[in-house]
Order: sequence, then C-alpha cells, then structure tokens
Amino acid sequence: MSHILIPTSQVLRYDDGPLTVLSDLSDLEQYVVQNSEAEIQRRRDIRVALRALDGQKIYWPYRHVNVSPRLVLP
Repeated sequence: MSHILIPTSQVLRYDDGPLTVLSDLSDLEQYVVQNSEAEIQRRRDIRVALRALDGQKIYWPYRHVNVSPRLVLP
C-alpha cells in the first residue's frame, strides 16, 4: 500500500538503516551534501557495480594449494 504525503516528501531507505523522510528544503540540502562526500559516492559506485553482476556467472582465477599440517614439537 502506498501513501501520498502532503506536502510532498521524499522517503528514503538506507542500506544499513530505517526509512528517512525528507520533508523540507533543509532536509533535502543536507541529503545532497551527504551524498556529495567521496566515501558515500564510493559506496554507491560499489553497490551499482555489484547490482550489475546480479545473475551473472563470475569466473575468477583461482589456484588451490594443499597445505600439509605441520608437526608441532613440544
């Protein structure tokens, strides 16, 4: 079920948290500043890249090496 908030609001769901409602200009300005930070942009780019891989088969070079247990002397 959807709700229409009056006055118009933006409802966001953060990856690691609850819903957030942006209901006035200061909230929107703070949101824009937060999303302009380099760390936030880096995280967004990683999420977009991972979503692009959804349903794909990934082939990664891998070489298995058997390691014999070492004898430990007292």
